[in-house]
Amino acid sequence: MARMSFAPAPSSGGGGGGGGFDGVLAYANTDQELAASGFARLALQAEIADTASFHDPATNNSRLTVPADKGGLYRIWAGVSLYVPSAAANIIAHVYKNSTGAPESGTRLLRAPDRLDSTSGEIFISFDILAPLAVADFVELAMWPATTVYARGLADVLNTFFGMERVGD
Repeated sequence: MARMSFAPAPSSGGGGGGGGFDGVLAYANTDQELAASGFARLALQAEIADTASFHDPATNNSRLTVPADKGGLYRIWAGVSLYVPSAAANIIAHVYKNSTGAPESGTRLLRAPDRLDSTSGEIFISFDILAPLAVADFVELAMWPATTVYARGLADVLNTFFGMERVGD
């Protein structure tokens, strides 16, 4: 499996104030078991960048929250490295906004295409979307696997990550 490191690229200046990055990139630094046939929020214990307290790694660490005075258009992106111990794992990635109970109780912003893998091993799912978000809106990445899988997290590389960047007002 290829490993990557990431440094946030400057934005085009649409809403970031001075033309620099205005957002967050959080990641998992430990593996997380995702049980079969149920939604699971992905826990994000660390950050590469967080310009305005979008993410709290200790409280509600699955959330990326729009801070005061930061409402606008956001690019939301994620990458999830999964270890699939058995064949034929159907896996669906979702991004939900403002879920107050189960992940699916919020507004679904994205349902990534099903990933059906016919063999066991490592797979990687990634996507990015644009979405308007208001102050205090939060987004979460949730996975639904048909069989138990493991979201990979390592301290020194980005295997599983979730980020958002303000790109416009």
